[in-house]
Amino acid sequence: MIARSTYPHHATSGSEPSPNQKMKAVTGRDYISHSEVAAFQKCPLQWKFRYVDKAEPEEISAALILGSGVHAAIEHHFQQIMQSGVLPTLDELLQVFDACWDREAKSLPVTYPKGQDRAAIRATAERMIEQFIASPHSVPEGELVGIEESFRVILAEDLPDLMGRIDVVTWRDNELLITDYKTARSMWAPDTAQENADQLMLYSIGMQDLARTLSEDAKIALRFVIVTKTKEVKIESLSVKLDQDRLHRTRLTVRNVVAAMQNASKAGTIYPSPSQYNCSTCPY
Repeated sequence: MIARSTYPHHATSGSEPSPNQKMKAVTGRDYISHSEVAAFQKCPLQWKFRYVDKAEPEEISAALILGSGVHAAIEHHFQQIMQSGVLPTLDELLQVFDACWDREAKSLPVTYPKGQDRAAIRATAERMIEQFIASPHSVPEGELVGIEESFRVILAEDLPDLMGRIDVVTWRDNELLITDYKTARSMWAPDTAQENADQLMLYSIGMQDLARTLSEDAKIALRFVIVTKTKEVKIESLSVKLDQDRLHRTRLTVRNVVAAMQNASKAGTIYPSPSQYNCSTCPY
């Protein structure tokens, strides 16, 4: 793995709190994450429960554990390749899945989709992991340089630092390829990948120093790899265009959301956003 430089920091002047200090006063964390921004956009009250109150969830969905467990198995798969060059077996990856399930379900009741139980969910996980192993996406496209690669970067002088973690980073043909693995109920269309590209756009900023370390004229490529939870598992890579205009708009969105977080917390006007989608998956 490529060595990281120290995390950046904002310069402060006089007694004015830095953006990181302002954010820490709200959430106790001196940074933001894409998931936090998305949570506020989805439902400010759910964001408050999770990031401000640090409230314990009342339950956890089996679908969420399924996604976490399959993700953990994929991470372990690439870690084994990076460390030893030896491909892990299906049984080994299922053990990783089971360990993740046990951790996640240790202290919370698990809610299941209608007609399903743990055995049914595990059978779905086995199909997903087995198909992943058999797919070309289980083989790194180039040299593995990072797995669950963490970064912290300044988005703008008036914004708190962005903290993120990238699933897999590979180096090929003077290009740093950033891959984010997603589990989904059905295969995404290319338009869906582009609609969800804000996360990868922000992550590209966090990987710029690494890219320059590898080559002065290195390019950055972005993609999602989607693994479906369907009976017949499908796995597909969907590239995302690194668009500077879109990146600029994403920064503006983050700026507005951060201001809304701070203003709502100060005024005590944090509201729910009830909907069938939001409430059916809410753990609070």
